[in-house]
This record gives sequence, C-alpha cells and structure tokens, in this order.
Amino acid sequence: MKVDGTDSQVAAIVAQSSLVNTSLKQQQLSQEPQQSNTADKTTDKITIRLELPKNTLDTLQKIGNVGDLLISTASSVRKTNETLTSGAEIIDKMKTQLESIVKNYPPFLQDSKERIGFLMSYSGLHKEITSLMVPPPPAPVYEKVHHLWENLFSGQSRTIQVPQIPSDAPDSHIKAAVKQLDSLKNQVNLVQEAMGNTIKGL
Repeated sequence: MKVDGTDSQVAAIVAQSSLVNTSLKQQQLSQEPQQSNTADKTTDKITIRLELPKNTLDTLQKIGNVGDLLISTASSVRKTNETLTSGAEIIDKMKTQLESIVKNYPPFLQDSKERIGFLMSYSGLHKEITSLMVPPPPAPVYEKVHHLWENLFSGQSRTIQVPQIPSDAPDSHIKAAVKQLDSLKNQVNLVQEAMGNTIKGL
C-alpha cells in the first residue's frame, strides 16, 4: 500500500520546529537590555534584565536542533518516496504493454508489427526506469527499512531492476515478466509504507 502522508508529516514537523525557534528567539530577546525614554528632556535610560537558568536555555536549544534534524530527515524521505512513486508508475506502464500482448486473442503472431510495437514501447520504458536514480532514505529511516530496500535494489544499485525482453521473446517469457513486474510493484509499495511508518515514529 502506498503512503501519501509524507507531506503532511513534514508540515507537522516544520510547524513544531518553528514554534520551538520562536520560543528561543523570545527567550533571547528577553535577555537583551530593554530601554525606555522618559518624557522629559534628560532622556534617562532604565535597563531591565531578565535572567533564565542556563539549563532551561540549553534545553530549548536542543529541542530546536532536534526539530531541524526531523525536518531534514522528513524532506529526504519525501524525495525518496517521490522517486519511488515515479518508478511505480513506469512499472505500471510496462506491465500494460506486456498485458496487451498476452491478453490478446487470438494471440499475436511472433512477427506481428503490433506485437513488436508493444515490445518496443516496453524497451523504451525499460531505459527510462533504469536511468531513474532512487536516493536512499537518511540513516535513521534506512536502518528500519534496509531489509526491504535490499530486496528491491541489488548490491550498490540505486535503480529498480526490471526484466529485459527481446523482440523475439515467446509469450511464456512475457507472462513471466508480468509476474515479475507485479512483484516489483509490491516491493516498492512495501518500502514506501515502511518509510511512512518510520517517520510517524520519529
């Protein structure tokens, strides 16, 4: 199942961080000398100082740093998620091309121009998806999804590996490729779901 809540989670984290940063600014401003002019010509100055315990200020600053980290993490996850979504859309298009062949009745002849056309379209989509570089999620999230990530990507590859089909492939090979594409689409969805659940738990 695809998770589309990443953007709303990023917005919530940004709002939380902004609130913390605003609190920090207010605390810092409250420590600066406040000046007031009297109504007479002597313009006497009155300085008001407010002191806060150091541990209170340190705590607020740490919260602000955590908020920045969460924003950065959520933003990186969103980029990964968007690229995976693009890959899933290409997989669907590839599957459509192959199903147009295997579901046709009567079956296409091996040298049918229409059949060859579907396979050429598949080949073009194959080049498109293999050029799609999927950025891995940041470390805190990757640690939770690495087993799913490794199933989807082989070795150091950052591209989704889809089956290649030559123009003279028999229908049996095309049917097998359709099943492979279904499996890949499910793996993409699992990675997206796991990333979304991990973000919610941060």
